[in-house]
Amino acid sequence: MSYYSDSQLEALLDDLESDQAERKESWAGDAKSRGRQAVCAFANDLPNHNTPGVFFVGAKDNGTPSNIPIDDQLLLTLSDIKTDGKIIPPPSITVEKRVLKGAEIAVVTVRPADSPPVRYEGRIWIRTGPRRDIANAQDERILNEKRRFRDQPFDARPCSSAELGDLDLSWYANRIEIISPGGPVGMVTRENFGIPGFTDYRNPNLAGFLREMGFAQRFGAGIAMARRECERNGNPAPEFDVDDAFIRVTLRPATAGEMAP
Repeated sequence: MSYYSDSQLEALLDDLESDQAERKESWAGDAKSRGRQAVCAFANDLPNHNTPGVFFVGAKDNGTPSNIPIDDQLLLTLSDIKTDGKIIPPPSITVEKRVLKGAEIAVVTVRPADSPPVRYEGRIWIRTGPRRDIANAQDERILNEKRRFRDQPFDARPCSSAELGDLDLSWYANRIEIISPGGPVGMVTRENFGIPGFTDYRNPNLAGFLREMGFAQRFGAGIAMARRECERNGNPAPEFDVDDAFIRVTLRPATAGEMAP
């Protein structure tokens, strides 16, 4: 499925100042090298658009069609950009023939790379406005930071597009529920869960490491602390639902007159 509609592609053709589009009249001469530079630059996405860049073959610099034949051989040649080993790591591209402004044009859509910087024949190409350029040391540092960010597991990345309203989708109006996968372990059972003195750990080595590193203050104190803080703030006591497969705690709001200052 194409990322851009025909009207969006035609707008990119006409926007001569865009840093997300480049045009070539044909695929001959230095166009092959310059085209790969453009693909490399779009893959690096230094401006951080997070949307694909587009390389047109069959369009003049002013955005009008050059009316060259767009045949299967040309499309196959353009597809080879992804696998010919000249751009490392290989870019994610789609190649297709589109009818734009009444003429056939080859459209190469380049998605931003997950692991920049991307290099063409050892050089890092970027877009600076409507032109291509070689990255300087600061540009390369920014691209390296983008790679390190994307190397994090999905659930450790901040969701920059989220708004405050998105956080309200799964909230209850009158309580907070926290579910921990896995039931009681070791000496802790459904019957004695939460009673002082009954404490055990699924992974004692990990628990000891967390204690030594200061991430855990004191073993066996969490439930008692939660109960004490709820009482101090005027909240009802935490409600624990202990099952063999999970443990759920429900926290209910304090009444307005009982909330701590």
